[in-house]
Amino acid sequence: YVLMMYTRAKASIELQHQRYQVALKIIEEGIEQIEHFFLENEQSVLLDNSAELAFLRRWAEEIREKRPLTLQERLQRELEEAVRRKEFERAAHLRDQLRQLEAKGPTSGSEK
Repeated sequence: YVLMMYTRAKASIELQHQRYQVALKIIEEGIEQIEHFFLENEQSVLLDNSAELAFLRRWAEEIREKRPLTLQERLQRELEEAVRRKEFERAAHLRDQLRQLEAKGPTSGSEK
């Protein structure tokens, strides 16, 4: 319970600043810490029945669904749509934009 509340507090701070990826990373680390705790204390049966793990997993999924897309994610979706519609010139342009973003590194686009 304490690990879940600690994780919630840390992730909530990041969400207030719209740092969705950071918040998700904190939640995933919290899940891993709780799982490790159960395994280390020979309570693996609790892995499937833990309300704390269930809450953190649901919360992470909710954040993934509701957070704004990064520029890279938005371009990727537009690229897929252009290919689906057989708009190949647009697809090539979007592909080039994605490559430029990737060349700049993982901090390009938006952290959100």
